[in-house]
Amino acid sequence: MIRNINGLEYELIYKKVKNINLRISDGSVKVSAPRGTSAAYIDDFVASRSHIVSKALAREALRTVLPRPDISSAEAVRYFTDITRRIYPRFSHYAFPFPQIKTRIMKRQWGNCRSTAGLITYNKYLYGLPERLIEFIAAHELAHMVYADHSPRFYALMDEIMPDHRARRAELSEYTIR
Repeated sequence: MIRNINGLEYELIYKKVKNINLRISDGSVKVSAPRGTSAAYIDDFVASRSHIVSKALAREALRTVLPRPDISSAEAVRYFTDITRRIYPRFSHYAFPFPQIKTRIMKRQWGNCRSTAGLITYNKYLYGLPERLIEFIAAHELAHMVYADHSPRFYALMDEIMPDHRARRAELSEYTIR
């Protein structure tokens, strides 16, 4: 059901959840709430976060929406493998084999790493971004071959491997997938 509170439109979905969850996606606001929660209570919840929601919507509106990539899977694998091979030597003293590279269309991730399987999967939407941003994703996923989490050790490794990784991450946040 679509609701409006103080000019902020949101979609309310009652679900089997414990808490009220607010998400901003594709320029819209979605709220899921436990069944039985009053609409007035949910309106108050959304209103109390309206300044955060407004900022997030404005930030999302400024992002560049990437077009669906027009590249075959084989070409994409070659492309991302080449970029990964350029970054891989920076990890030479961590002694893990070069990972298998795959690609696919993903809605919420730029890439992911399955370190135990020796596999990195890149989002095909990365194709066409500046190579420095793809290098950041490659370094990030290769760092997961060493540390599977986002612990301080992981970020210390990223600082060592790619000192400007925070700037590249910020630049990457200017893009979105729809």
